[in-house]
Amino acid sequence: MAIKRLRGKRELYLKLIEVFRSDAWIQFRNFESGLQQNEIQVAVNSLHTLKGLAGTMGTIALQELTTEIEVQLKQAIASRKEVTNYQVWIKDIEKSLNEALAQMEIMFPQVHKIAK
Repeated sequence: MAIKRLRGKRELYLKLIEVFRSDAWIQFRNFESGLQQNEIQVAVNSLHTLKGLAGTMGTIALQELTTEIEVQLKQAIASRKEVTNYQVWIKDIEKSLNEALAQMEIMFPQVHKIAK
């Protein structure tokens, strides 16, 4: 778990959860709009950033999902294929992100008490 990498500094991890919550949604929305507006490089960059955020916070399922989608997206770009299944990607990432945040709130219910 990510808190172990922080040497058990619980308060720091709680603050990072708040940063993650905000930044992850920003990257998700950028990914979504990049795909919808056919700005594929914006989508790739945002997805890559979201993958890194997920890894940093120890949200393995989200990290694995974004890794898988990033590979598929880059393969589509390399083969010059049109990206048509992005609605499934958006739905799956949104679900995984919500699940990761819900799990964090279960594990650390005091996260909402920390001032931003």
